[in-house]
Amino acid sequence: MKKIVLALLLLLLPVVCGDVSVYKVWSPYDPPNSPILHVDISEQVLYLGVVNKDEYEHDVIVKVECNGKTWGSGLIPLPPNSHIEKIVEVRVPISDDKEHDAKISLIENGKTIASTTVKVRPYFPVDVKNVTCEDSYKIGNTEVCYSNWFDITLKSNPTAKSDYIAKVWINVKDGDNIIYNGKNDFKTVYIPLGEEVTVSFKVPKIVLDKEKFTVETNVEIMNVTHTIDGVEETIQRRDDSGIYYDYKSVTKYYYFPVVIKNVELYRKIDENTSEFVKNFYDSANILDDEIRDILSDKYLQKDDVLPRYYVIDDPTLAILKITVENKYDRDVKAKLTVKYDNVIFTKIINIDKKEKKDVFIPIYTKKGSKNIVVTINPIDADTLIFNRSYSINIDPKPIPPVIIEKIILPKDEEIGEETNISGYVIIGKRYNMTIFIKNIYNKTLSGKITIDDNFKDGIANYSKEIPFTIEPHQIKEINVPIIFYKEVNGDLKITVSVKGGAKDYTSLAHFYAISPIGIVRIYYNNTLLLGKINVIKENSGIYSAKPIAGFNNTCVVILRNNLNSKVDCDVWIEVIDKDGKVRAKSGIKTVKLDNYSEAKVAFPIFFEEGFEGYTVAHIIPKSVENVDIIYTEVMEST
Repeated sequence: MKKIVLALLLLLLPVVCGDVSVYKVWSPYDPPNSPILHVDISEQVLYLGVVNKDEYEHDVIVKVECNGKTWGSGLIPLPPNSHIEKIVEVRVPISDDKEHDAKISLIENGKTIASTTVKVRPYFPVDVKNVTCEDSYKIGNTEVCYSNWFDITLKSNPTAKSDYIAKVWINVKDGDNIIYNGKNDFKTVYIPLGEEVTVSFKVPKIVLDKEKFTVETNVEIMNVTHTIDGVEETIQRRDDSGIYYDYKSVTKYYYFPVVIKNVELYRKIDENTSEFVKNFYDSANILDDEIRDILSDKYLQKDDVLPRYYVIDDPTLAILKITVENKYDRDVKAKLTVKYDNVIFTKIINIDKKEKKDVFIPIYTKKGSKNIVVTINPIDADTLIFNRSYSINIDPKPIPPVIIEKIILPKDEEIGEETNISGYVIIGKRYNMTIFIKNIYNKTLSGKITIDDNFKDGIANYSKEIPFTIEPHQIKEINVPIIFYKEVNGDLKITVSVKGGAKDYTSLAHFYAISPIGIVRIYYNNTLLLGKINVIKENSGIYSAKPIAGFNNTCVVILRNNLNSKVDCDVWIEVIDKDGKVRAKSGIKTVKLDNYSEAKVAFPIFFEEGFEGYTVAHIIPKSVENVDIIYTEVMEST
């Protein structure tokens, strides 16, 4: 019974593995402790030195994990207390020629009892010696292509063990992006040991928005794929430590023969663009005087005038300056294509060898940001297409579609001949201001004329808004009745607005409105008794003619006719104290004034008591309407 219990206790105890380890790892090419172990693609073999220092025997399986794949061995017995390493051959499951981490584990009863990780890389037996375009211009380690055929030269390198049959294909790449994947167009090639072979591939069409690209060569031998952008070379060397291999590679670039360097909006009218501008404005029937003046200038150059638009939703002329470059070593005839707004424009251009040149292309589009797609390729190499999309902001200058051709301002003949100023008018008289507007655009437009000023209220009266409809190229006359009620020297702002117009047109009209009669002076002439009053001010005495309470006073008003015609007017005065109360008022007198003459009008005035106030003269010209000329004189009654 005791023996049975002891046996059960032993079964329940955990298994202690002891000292089992992978002592070292090496390859046919590299000794142990090498930073990287190289393997042959045909064998992919590593060697392990495994030691079991435990007092128990261990039966293990070796598992190798690499690049997502696993290889496993059969059951391997490890005798106990063995200080002599057991050599185990394992295989690394690699399907390419890149460097990988290989994890090597010893598995017993489903548990890992020892493991180690090494870096592994296969020696690939074939180098890509050269990749060249069949028709190209070579510059150092780059080529300017003129063909879509590429020759790939493969060379058996010093790591090769035999002849090989390889599956070969190429990819065309823009950086890390594959723009042509040729895996389905692979070719099978026989490569003799120590020899080289050349295989040719045709790329269907290369369309790219970069100037250069790379050709990636893929070579598959024994299910291991070797990939390189460019060319490479493997050299066998020998030193005291043994044989080793030097490997070097370089990326090779291939350029399009013709490319687009820049696209921008061109704003000048000069010898490059004048014909486009003339044809557009002639065919569109837009009468833009600034454009016509520039085109008629013998020097023919003006900056920042294009593009320009007149009606918001209508397309207009814009000109693109496209800079192209011929990288090839001979002259090229190329096809340049511009796509925008569902429009395709094509032009054939000649570019000298290694030349940059500017090409000017007219487009007809609306205002806003536009996606302009520009492509270029040689006529005889239409499989090498440079294609790039440019965002161009069409921000044209706004131009008024309806302009003010001229403004005729009234000039009153009664004011005299010493001035030729238009807008010289008399207050209280009605006049007509004539505005001529012109439609320079090619369609009937409607809008309004707005007139405004900075005068005080009640100075002038005219129509503030005048609607209009105007046909293409029509000059329309619009009469605006206007009257001034007070003297003023200032401007009227006249604005022409069009529905949907790109910009308003604004002009100023200057008016100088004068009174037909001016007041030269108002004074009191006291002839009775005292005559003048001695008024004490500060430290001195001043004699002044002032009205005196309780006496008959005379107020004299001197008038002047400002016109070259006779003027009749009614005149009276009133005296108002500082509180606004009328203290005295004269009768009305009618005065006749000859051309440019002056006249004195005397009014008797009587005051019951003294006060401070104002003498106000009223003059009503009979030849004008709603005009009361008022003149105020400060006074004191003693």
